[in-house]
Amino acid sequence: MKKDICLMTVILWLVSVIPSVAEDTALITASMTHSGYLFENEKISSLNGKYVLVMQIDGNLVLYDNQCGMKPSCARWHSKSYREHGQYFMAIQPDGNLVVYKGRPPAESAQAIWSSQTYGTLDNYFLAIQNDGYVVVYRGTTMNHRGVVWSSKSETRSTTVAEPARDPSHFVISGTKTFNGANDGIDLGAGLVSGITGDFTIEMDVRPGSTQQTHADIIDFNHRENVGLVIQQRGDELNNFQFFFGNGSSTSLIAYRLQADVWQHVVFQRRGTEARLYVNNALVDSKPCFAGNIYYLPGSTVTVGYNKNYGRYFKGEIKDLRIR
Repeated sequence: MKKDICLMTVILWLVSVIPSVAEDTALITASMTHSGYLFENEKISSLNGKYVLVMQIDGNLVLYDNQCGMKPSCARWHSKSYREHGQYFMAIQPDGNLVVYKGRPPAESAQAIWSSQTYGTLDNYFLAIQNDGYVVVYRGTTMNHRGVVWSSKSETRSTTVAEPARDPSHFVISGTKTFNGANDGIDLGAGLVSGITGDFTIEMDVRPGSTQQTHADIIDFNHRENVGLVIQQRGDELNNFQFFFGNGSSTSLIAYRLQADVWQHVVFQRRGTEARLYVNNALVDSKPCFAGNIYYLPGSTVTVGYNKNYGRYFKGEIKDLRIR
């Protein structure tokens, strides 16, 4: 049965529709500790009834002109995340990210298929379906918002998630390896270095510990300031990892904080002049990068869980590491 939650508060999932931010909006809210949800076949309408946001059973999040009808030609905006029929939900998260998932909450056990890529500081956020026909994410509360985070009117950052298919081969670690964060690591030798100079994909499941050494290394191709390739914690910023590679004069860097004591599927990828990072099937960041090959120091080897010269031991678990 389709459920219209335009003027209903669902306390269990903290979904609320409150017109107090303005007289022409209907809202779904997220607090610093809870997300706001919209499930497949649920919808929320603008207060004037002209526009309706629907989480469809095919995984597509669609804003329709209600006066025109709920058909493709009447869509004002959509997430382009349609696929086979199933269980899906939209979440406005405490980090400000608007995400469409396949599955059921919590998000950690579901598959992200689209996001606004507006993840940031934990705070209060709310999604508004406005009478002007736009979907807008605001930071703050309904009584005290602090600006627009994302809008369907000028969607410049959102993207359909397209993580590369999981590779059943190219294992360098098969199964789960535990690293103690003190004196434990794996030296894979020099053989991989010559094959990872242009495009590459590093894929793994990783479960970081709740403590780490300074500059803890998940994997290190004997990097230095602007050469080599590494996934390394940024100083003492717990589990805030830098995904980095360089050619001696230019570098590419994506920073992302992984969750402690939680398994996460991570794919770090370079394609041409773009670096991409996927976490749990969602594209969380992409950056332009230099053209040409990565440069490695002579005699470089690949180490997992530490740096061969400086230690920097990683604490946690890594499963099914692939490099290609």
